[in-house]
Amino acid sequence: NEIIAEKPAAVLGKPNFLHCISAAIFKTISKLLYSVKVSGQNNIPQGAVILAANHQCYFDGVFAVQKLSTKKLYDTYFFAKIRGIIKSGLIRKYADCSNVIIMDIKSGVKESIQKAAEVLRKNKILVIFPEGTRTPDGEVSEFKQSFAILAKELNAPVVPVAISGAYEALKAGANMPDFRAKISVQYLPQMRPEKDESYAAFAERVRKTIAAAVKSAK
Repeated sequence: NEIIAEKPAAVLGKPNFLHCISAAIFKTISKLLYSVKVSGQNNIPQGAVILAANHQCYFDGVFAVQKLSTKKLYDTYFFAKIRGIIKSGLIRKYADCSNVIIMDIKSGVKESIQKAAEVLRKNKILVIFPEGTRTPDGEVSEFKQSFAILAKELNAPVVPVAISGAYEALKAGANMPDFRAKISVQYLPQMRPEKDESYAAFAERVRKTIAAAVKSAK
């Protein structure tokens, strides 16, 4: 919380036109390749919100914003853990101009958290995958607490996003996607941490809510 409160706030880069164009392209491709059913869009409020989603495959970023308007996409940022493929080169440059906040646990954690906080202070949307990595078995794994800290310290609502079917669509280690898989994306009712609730307890409460929705969608 001291990092979040520290001034001056981290500076966010201005969204690049490539962000909306690429998002629109990926959304169109995903709709053509997969049967994607989305529900609960009305649970996404105007202004600052954290979309906390479970992580089943590489396409989850696209699935999580499947029904957002172009205007909302322009104001949407993705919080992602750094991977070897995006450390440098063209993909890193693409991430930098596509509203992606990259967190490297070895360096730059403070800056990435401050940028995420600034997204919410500016009444924008933050998409985060609290598991930190894709599920190895289709189950919803333990949630990291970053999103819970941001929600509590900045009084930002959390909309849990339950993604199911994406694990079957593109399992880790699979050579080819399964285009027969049916994807379900549920935007669940808003959640907020209770006054005396710990970060860990709130993170677990959100995780259980998503896990229950994923299970019911199967």
